Amino acid sequence: MIQTGWGDLDHSFAVMIIREGWSADEIRQEIKDYYGLIKSEDHTVDCVIDVRYAHVPPVNILSVFMWSARRIPENTGKIVLVSRDMLWKRLYQLVSGAIGLIGINIEFVSSMDEAYALVASEVLYADM
Repeated sequence: MIQTGWGDLDHSFAVMIIREGWSADEIRQEIKDYYGLIKSEDHTVDCVIDVRYAHVPPVNILSVFMWSARRIPENTGKIVLVSRDMLWKRLYQLVSGAIGLIGINIEFVSSMDEAYALVASEVLYADM
């Protein structure tokens, strides 16, 4: 199951929650929808992606990474990935250079509280 939506009423950050099993085709469609949310705004939009309860990624996850990296909207701000373990960070570190993800600002945290603190601090700072 994959859900996407806005994290706040100002549309300053979008949230994607991935739970249980998922396929590469499912995630591609959800990423298209997620990117559509981001592109619908004329300001920078941060991203929070929660994979704490996602099952192991599909075997073709590298092609999904490449596909999504090439399509990141220009108004994407900080990307915060929430994970219970280091699997996603290690995977990112292993493949980022090979598939062109270097330079993409991704923060790795272990709780939604930490994620919200990161995107909220950006929003509060921008409002000052």
